[in-house]
Amino acid sequence: MTKPSLTPPVHRPLLLNQVAGPLFRELAADLAHELGAVTLATGHARDFARALPEAVEVRAGPDYDRRSNVRRAWSWLRFFFFALGEVWRSDPASPLLIVSNPPFLPLVGWLAAFFRRQPYAILIYDFYPGLLERMGNISTNGWIAKLWRRFNRHTWLRARLLIAIGEHMAANVRRELPAGGPPVHVISNWVDTGFIRPLAKAENEFARRHRQQEVRTVLYAGNLGHTHDLDPLLNAAAAMRDRTDWKFLIVGEGARRETIARRVEQERLSNVTLLPFQPESELPQLLATGDVAVVTFLPGVEGYIVPSKTYYSLAAGSALLVLARHPNEVSDLVARAQCGVTIDPQNSAGIVEWLEHCGRDPELLQRCRRQARAAAEMYFGRTANTAAYAALFRKLSRDTR
Repeated sequence: MTKPSLTPPVHRPLLLNQVAGPLFRELAADLAHELGAVTLATGHARDFARALPEAVEVRAGPDYDRRSNVRRAWSWLRFFFFALGEVWRSDPASPLLIVSNPPFLPLVGWLAAFFRRQPYAILIYDFYPGLLERMGNISTNGWIAKLWRRFNRHTWLRARLLIAIGEHMAANVRRELPAGGPPVHVISNWVDTGFIRPLAKAENEFARRHRQQEVRTVLYAGNLGHTHDLDPLLNAAAAMRDRTDWKFLIVGEGARRETIARRVEQERLSNVTLLPFQPESELPQLLATGDVAVVTFLPGVEGYIVPSKTYYSLAAGSALLVLARHPNEVSDLVARAQCGVTIDPQNSAGIVEWLEHCGRDPELLQRCRRQARAAAEMYFGRTANTAAYAALFRKLSRDTR
């Protein structure tokens, strides 16, 4: 006779994320394993490199189009109405997990809660409008920022809970959360340490193909947008152009890509290789190519974003070079794990000095790389962090009874 479960069933969760990358798809898969089944509404579904389990129903929506501000806004709007339709087709008892991008997507949850009493949680990946204020795109006292904060207050107050991906971000959220607001939980991003792992360059086909096997590689892989200033890194590359033992590899797309490409060409930085985003199937070899992985922040945006690539770089066994001026999650991690260094973004000479020091003391670099991998395995493994999401969904489901 089968023993009855003491854990009440969870209504099928609905996850809303226009750009569900590998990390978010892993979350969907693990929630399905823990809770029975989930629905994932997302764009770019055809780009999935790894199959999801049958318990994850994928609802394919409009893709995110980053080619211009107009296209970006139009794609956001289209996904908003797609998500609204998916919510209205769902069971009102099904808890929603809504990602903070597109910025107005949490309004879907507010409408569902107001009209259907449907529970929702908001996962804050990037914290707006604070991020735009610190980038100088909008004024703190302007009408856009004031309207945005009012929008946040309304959508946050009706949410059952908020999730931030770092302690500094959570502190910023709590400062703007009205009294009586929902709890703010911190669940850091993670990495599948079985999928991403160190790989010797002699066995790395990606490194061979891009001529990185016989050198030490400084790798930047990710968005080339306005929140990621690569000028200090390019300054360091220019200062090291005559060295044959270090090369710089930049992989990504975004608003600043053409500017970076022009500078590499105009200054004839032959020690810099610029590549577009690579297929997900290439990710393990790409990341393992980096002896040093770069994480960069524009001054002031620390605490408003936490680059998830940090944990992937740790798992690949790369030492971390953090370009940041103010306290942030990644610098805290580097100091705690002793797996790299934080340098002021304006101190290009400091970047060169540290890289040359690693060249003179290869054991220092190898020690940082070993400790990076150890930190990934100890603190940022996939299972524990996705289990924290499952526990929150069980709470949301109980609260609806």
